[in-house]
Amino acid sequence: MASAASDAAGALLARDAATTAKAATRKQALALKSWITNGPLALKVVCFLACAATCAISVLSLLGSLLDPPAFVISAYTALLALTDVLLEMQPLLCTRGCKRRIEFWAKAADRLWGRAAL
Repeated sequence: MASAASDAAGALLARDAATTAKAATRKQALALKSWITNGPLALKVVCFLACAATCAISVLSLLGSLLDPPAFVISAYTALLALTDVLLEMQPLLCTRGCKRRIEFWAKAADRLWGRAAL
C-alpha cells in the first residue's frame, strides 16, 4: 500500500514538473518570437538593409528581363516579397499596426520565424 501511494505521489510530482517545464518552454519560445519579430534595432536594421537591397536588385532585374517572361515573373515575385519585408521592417515609420496585421493575416508565413527568414 505504501509503495502504491508513493508511486502515485511520484507520478503526480512528475506530471507537475512536466507541466511547469512545458509552461516555461512556451514562455521562452514566445519571448524569442517577440525578440525576433520586434527585435533589437541592430537586427531590424540589418533585415531592412537586406530587404531593401533585394528589392533594388529585383527591380533592376525586372528591367533586364523584359523579353524573358519566366525571369520577369520570378523577378516580380522577388521584388514584391522584398517590398513586403521592407514594409514589415519599417513598421513604426511606414507600416502601421493595421497594415502589419493585414500582411500577417494574409501572409501567415510573415508571422512565423521561419517565414520571415524565407521571405
